[in-house]
Amino acid sequence: MKKGWKVFLIILISLFILLIIAGGIFAYYNKSINKSTGRNVGSKPSNPVDGLSDEQAVAKFNEGFVLYILQSIKAYNLHNPPFSSETPKIEFIIENDIYNAEISNKNIKVLKGSITNEDIRIITTKVEGVKMLRDKKYIETSFNNGNSGFEMVAGEVKLFSKGYLDLYEELTGQKAQ
Repeated sequence: MKKGWKVFLIILISLFILLIIAGGIFAYYNKSINKSTGRNVGSKPSNPVDGLSDEQAVAKFNEGFVLYILQSIKAYNLHNPPFSSETPKIEFIIENDIYNAEISNKNIKVLKGSITNEDIRIITTKVEGVKMLRDKKYIETSFNNGNSGFEMVAGEVKLFSKGYLDLYEELTGQKAQ
């Protein structure tokens, strides 16, 4: 009887050690470099408007600015629907420029140009974008004042399954209806 308990205890300790090792490996790979943006997963890039006047920031507005806004509103929390490989896709319309973002495994990839099958569209101006970059609290103000817009392209079920309701709340400060 005692021998059976010893074997059980050795197996239990071995499984515990394997679990710790697997957790360490997961943590290591979870902090790996994001190939699409060149930034660590979960780390916030430096604010692209730092050191620039508003006019300079408007003139230099690019993918990095969009990425920073998306990081600020926690778009990295969007995810594929259960049992699906369909990634969240966002289209940004900023005056005459269109950018797109795709989120995969908490990594945000931003490119210039439109994207097919986007879930939502965010519409704003470069001036509003710079204000958002200067003050995260202004994001909610911009959407509530109508200076920026949020257009749902996909159906409500799809948006819910990808986590957009939380994103909508981050943008507007209001619960989705």
